[in-house]
Amino acid sequence: MAVSFNPAFRAEGPINTDTKQSDVKQSVAPVASKPDSVEISKSEPKAQKKGLISGFKNAYANTKKFFITTGYMISGTAKGAVYGTFGSVVVLSAAAVKNLIKPIKTMPKAQVLKDAEEEVLEGAEKVAEKVAKPARKYLTTGNKVLAGAVGVAILAGNMIAAKLNANEKGATVDHRWRTGHNNV
Repeated sequence: MAVSFNPAFRAEGPINTDTKQSDVKQSVAPVASKPDSVEISKSEPKAQKKGLISGFKNAYANTKKFFITTGYMISGTAKGAVYGTFGSVVVLSAAAVKNLIKPIKTMPKAQVLKDAEEEVLEGAEKVAEKVAKPARKYLTTGNKVLAGAVGVAILAGNMIAAKLNANEKGATVDHRWRTGHNNV
């Protein structure tokens, strides 16, 4: 529906707003209608028909992308789990050492020297037992939560990196097999 402005229309007299819609006479100028038309450019390429060969290419590209993504995600998960475990162990060890040193700092120096002499005489195995058993007592819930958070963050970072690498390789496969650049 087209609306046009008629400059020849002039309202004479005061405008009456009390009249109903049916009482108002409207003048509408005839509008010349143009049929809708679409111009087709001759330079646009025609859509390619999907044939047997392009179907095989697409299936091959999809399969290759699946195996690439799966491989990268498996390696990213394994690497993240190993590095995350290592990071968690480092955090727990640092917390245990920090919490083990706290009571030693508060002891008198004579007591520390006496304990050190006894530990040297007892041997390394007994010292390791003395340190390892109470170390579990010195790990607080906050230390354990922090270690878990560090491990999960490292795992997530490795999985995100693996997904980004898989997307990059998948785009290379798409470009090679779906755009016709299969001369590599």
